[in-house]
Amino acid sequence: MVSSDARSLTDIDALASRAKAEFDTIDLLFVNEQKEYPGSLASYKELTMAAARITLSNFEELSQSSATIDGKRAILVLYRGNIPVPPNTSVELVTAFISRSDNNFTKVTAWCAESLFHDMQPAFEKLVTSYHSSPRPAVAGDR
Repeated sequence: MVSSDARSLTDIDALASRAKAEFDTIDLLFVNEQKEYPGSLASYKELTMAAARITLSNFEELSQSSATIDGKRAILVLYRGNIPVPPNTSVELVTAFISRSDNNFTKVTAWCAESLFHDMQPAFEKLVTSYHSSPRPAVAGDR
């Protein structure tokens, strides 16, 4: 496991570069983000889906279901779209939105090229639904 900030494209690029150097290729990307948000789990999911609609061209939400992940209420969403930069790759994603506590949510996403998703979907769903939180590591300045 490598720690990076899912809000930082620089961190995600560095993580992808490290994976490419170590494994030669990337077939999937898995990102976990914890966030405080002053609304409900459903509104956090809708806000995130609105951002995906802006980011991905040809966005389509495929399914949504309720789940329990890490003993917490969750929403599992499958969706797809195109990354709007050449070569305009079609991707499919599975995201779990997990309510950790009031105003504290975790988003776990796995995605890959749409052509691979059908074969990867069971593994992705198992990956995101087996998520378990761990204590946040201390960083400089924490007291």
